[in-house]
Amino acid sequence: MNDFEIGIYKMSVLDQAKEAENAYFLICNPSSNDELFSAIHHFIVHVSNIIKILQPLINGKDQFKEFKDDRSKSILRKYSNLPIIPISDIDIRNDLEHFDERIDFWVRESKNKIFMDKSVGADCPNKYVSGIDMMDWFRHFDFNNKVLYFCGKKYDIAALYNYAQKVRSVLTS
Repeated sequence: MNDFEIGIYKMSVLDQAKEAENAYFLICNPSSNDELFSAIHHFIVHVSNIIKILQPLINGKDQFKEFKDDRSKSILRKYSNLPIIPISDIDIRNDLEHFDERIDFWVRESKNKIFMDKSVGADCPNKYVSGIDMMDWFRHFDFNNKVLYFCGKKYDIAALYNYAQKVRSVLTS
C-alpha cells in the first residue's frame, strides 16, 4: 500500500477520532438522558470505525481478508507507535447494532422479567437496586467513571476515549 492510500485511511481515522471526541463531550455534558445515550451510541460507532481500520477483525469467510491484513500492516508499519486495543473492547458495538437480538435473548432468558434501560448512576447498577439480575440492566451508565453496563457486560468508555486520543496523537505528530 502506498503513502497516498495510507493517507486516505489516516484522514478517515482522524475524522472518526474528531467525531468520537465530539460525542464524548456530549457524554460528559448531556442536556438530557436521551442525549447521553445517543452520544454513547455515536461515540462507540466512531471508535469502532477507528479500530476496524487499524485492527480489522479478519475471519476465514471474508473475501477481502488479505487486503484488510495488508492495509493494517501497512498503516502499522508507517505509524509503529499506534496503540493496540483488545478487539473485545468494542463488542458493545455489536450489542447495539443487534439490539433486537439482545431483547430476544432477554425475553427468552430473563428470570425476573425486570427490564431496566437508560439509567444513570455513580457505580454498578446493582449497588442502587438489589434483586435485579445484571442481564436485566440493558443500558446503565456510571457517569463518574464513564463506564457503560450493557446486559451484564461492562465497557470502559473513558478507556476507549483515551485510545482514540492516543491514535489521534500518533497520527498528527
